[in-house]
Amino acid sequence: PYTEPHERLMADTDVEVVNRASGDIQPFSNIKKRESSTSTGNVTGYGIELFDPSHENDWRPVGDVSESYLLVDNREVARVAQRIIEESPFASAPRKVFFDGTRFVYSLVFPSQDIEGPRGDDVTFGLQFRNSYNGSMKFRAELYAERLVCENGMTSKDHFAQHTFRHTLGNERWD
Repeated sequence: PYTEPHERLMADTDVEVVNRASGDIQPFSNIKKRESSTSTGNVTGYGIELFDPSHENDWRPVGDVSESYLLVDNREVARVAQRIIEESPFASAPRKVFFDGTRFVYSLVFPSQDIEGPRGDDVTFGLQFRNSYNGSMKFRAELYAERLVCENGMTSKDHFAQHTFRHTLGNERWD
């Protein structure tokens, strides 16, 4: 049976998941954009809410955005990532998911493309996706090189070749 990319990602025990969101919010929780209004019904703005079963009414507010803000669900980001890696000639492996309730980062690597750097350090190439629910950063897909910089396992990333999308309704068919 078909499994959504985000479900496979969260079930993969080799993926490091860093979830700093409050409550029971998960990186791929349901999300919605809703109108905010006064008691007389005047629209004052738009709020973003994430499904959180531990919060009253099951929805936790995570930010306010404009009417023209295009909400991009992290599940859709995972689907786009999956389409890109399926078309890649290189085998990939998910590396890390970071989520803090508003910002999301998903990294994967191409282990078959590992090389030895000029100073003898190991270099791995990867692809990283970034998204936000509150307008704090653009949706972004970027290639990076990660190199081992210390014997204790510390690494450093150099980003290059990126493509960004603003969260505006003009980019509604971004995928």
